[in-house]
Amino acid sequence: MVRKTNRLIALALAGALALQGVPTAAYAVTSAELREQADAARADLAELGSKVQALGEDLHETEYQLEVTKDKIEETEGKIEERQAELEEAQEVLGDRVAANYKTKGMGVVSLVLDSKSFNDLVRNLYYADKIYESDARSIQDVKDARAKLEEEQDALSQQQSEQEELLARQTEQKEKLEAQEAEQQAYVENLDAQVAAKVEEERQAELERQRREAEAARKAAEEAARKAAEEEARREAEEAARREAEEQARREAEAAAQGEQVEEDAAVSDEASTSASGASSLTQSQRNTIIAAAYSQVGVPYSLGTSNPGVSFDCSGFVMYCYAQAGISMPHSSVAQSGVCTSISYDQLQPGDLVFWIGTGGASTGGSHVAIYLGNGNIIHANYGGVEAISLYSGVTGYGTV
Repeated sequence: MVRKTNRLIALALAGALALQGVPTAAYAVTSAELREQADAARADLAELGSKVQALGEDLHETEYQLEVTKDKIEETEGKIEERQAELEEAQEVLGDRVAANYKTKGMGVVSLVLDSKSFNDLVRNLYYADKIYESDARSIQDVKDARAKLEEEQDALSQQQSEQEELLARQTEQKEKLEAQEAEQQAYVENLDAQVAAKVEEERQAELERQRREAEAARKAAEEAARKAAEEEARREAEEAARREAEEQARREAEAAAQGEQVEEDAAVSDEASTSASGASSLTQSQRNTIIAAAYSQVGVPYSLGTSNPGVSFDCSGFVMYCYAQAGISMPHSSVAQSGVCTSISYDQLQPGDLVFWIGTGGASTGGSHVAIYLGNGNIIHANYGGVEAISLYSGVTGYGTV
C-alpha cells in the first residue's frame, strides 16, 4: 500500500512539472493568421481539459485508498482491544493461581508429596505442576506479542494515512491550479474568436471599399471609352457622307451593290455577336456588390444540410440562393440546378459574384456536389462543414458560371 502511495505521489509531481503557462494573445495581420492562433489555443484548451480529468481520476483513487486505510486502522484497533482483553483475562487467571498458592503457604507442594504413591509419581506431579505455570506465562507472552504486532501494524497504517492525506492535499491544490489555467485558456480562446470576427469584418469592409473603387474606375474608363468611340464614329460618318456626295451616279450603283453585300456581312456579324453575348453575364456591378456584401455578412454561420436560414445555418446552395436573392435574383436550392441555370464561362472570365462548381466530385467536406461564390483574386466564399468562410480557391473544380 505504501509503494502505491509513493507511485501516486510521483504521478502528481510529474503532472505538476508538465504544466505550462497560458499564452497571451498575439496580434496577427489577417483573419487567417488569427484563425490559426485560435485553433492552436483550442487544442491547448482540450489538452488542459484532459489533464484536469486525469488528475481528477488520481484524486478519486487517493480518496478511495485513504478510506481503505482508515477502515484498516479501525479494524486493527478492534483487534488490539480484543488482545488486550485476552491479556487481562490470562493475567487474572495467573494471578488467581499465584494468590491461591500464597494463601496455602506452600501446602500445594506438600499435597503433591503426600498424594504421590511413589518417587516417580512425585516427579511426574511436580513436572506437570511446573508446566501449568509455564503454560500460563507463555499464553500471556503470546498475547503480548500479538498485541505488539498489531500496534506496529497500526503505526504503519497511521503513517500511510498521513502520506495519503498529504498526497490528497497536493492533488487537490494541483487540480485547482489546472482548473484555473483551463478557465484562463477558455477566456483566451474567446478573446481570439472575437478578434477573428473583428478582423473578418475589417477585411470585408476593406474588400467592399476596394470593389467600390474598382467599380468607380471601371465606370470612368467606360465613359471615357464611350466618348472616344462616339467621337471616332462621328468623324467616320462625316468622312463617309463627304465621300458619298462626291461620287458619281455610277459609283452610287456600285455602292448599292456593295451595300447589299454589307447587309449580309452585318447579319453574319450580328449572329456572331448574339452567340458571343450568350456567354456574357447579365449581372450589374451593383448586383455583384450586393451579392458579395450579403455573403460576407454571414461569415461564421454554421453549416446544416438542406437549410437557408440567415444568421442560423446554411448549406452550400442555400447560401448562394440567399446571397443572390439580396440582389433580386431567384436561384434554385440545389448546386446541380444552379449550375444548370448559369452560363458556363472560363476562369479568365470570372468576376466577383460569379459561381464556382464541383459537380459530382465531392468538392466539399460534406461530400457530393458543391457550389461557392467567387470573390476575386483567386478567393471564394462558401458554406462548408466548418460554416460560412472565405478561403482560397482549391482543386477539383468542374466549371464556372454566371447568370
